[in-house]
Amino acid sequence: MACATGLVALGGPTRRRRGRGRPRDGCAGERRVGAAGPSQAKYLNQTLAPQGALLTNYFGIGHVSQGNYVAMMSGQPLSNQTQGDCQKYNEFVQTGTVDSGAAVGDGCIYPASVQTLPDQLKAKGLVWKAYMEDMGNTPTREEATCGRPLLGAQVAVGQTDGTQTATATDQYAARHNPFVSFHSLVDTGDCAKYRSSRPTWSPARPR
Repeated sequence: MACATGLVALGGPTRRRRGRGRPRDGCAGERRVGAAGPSQAKYLNQTLAPQGALLTNYFGIGHVSQGNYVAMMSGQPLSNQTQGDCQKYNEFVQTGTVDSGAAVGDGCIYPASVQTLPDQLKAKGLVWKAYMEDMGNTPTREEATCGRPLLGAQVAVGQTDGTQTATATDQYAARHNPFVSFHSLVDTGDCAKYRSSRPTWSPARPR
């Protein structure tokens, strides 16, 4: 099983004590038995799983990946473009707001007014990290820190997302990384500060 998004919240910005915080694991399209991991995945099953919370009757809102990840991080409903995995990395054009507070419109990069789970963690003084496999393997394909798709040396806003197609050495896909979909995260520098292509520490793993 491969899960694109792993979100870990710690007890505070400077206190990284073992066991503080709970890991959140996002596995799009997985049944619960699959999301639990294979029996040989001892760290996942024996260490991380007991620290988390099992949410039953929790379903995706769309068929493809990106809309589900965006909803999981922000509560935003599907847009026409997130339903199609955002083939172009387009700005979200907001046309209104529903009673729940969700933004109405279409696009892929939501305005800073759309808040996320990491925004809530930060407001509580917690630190978060997200781990994206292969992110940054190809410096001209995606950013090494934030993971936004690139066109040459520039962020590919309004352009075709080149990470839609995997390569032999880089299978990172921006559509599996919901954090690049929110200005509240990419504009503040949080994504460069707290994101890594592979774990460098764990709040629960003995050192």
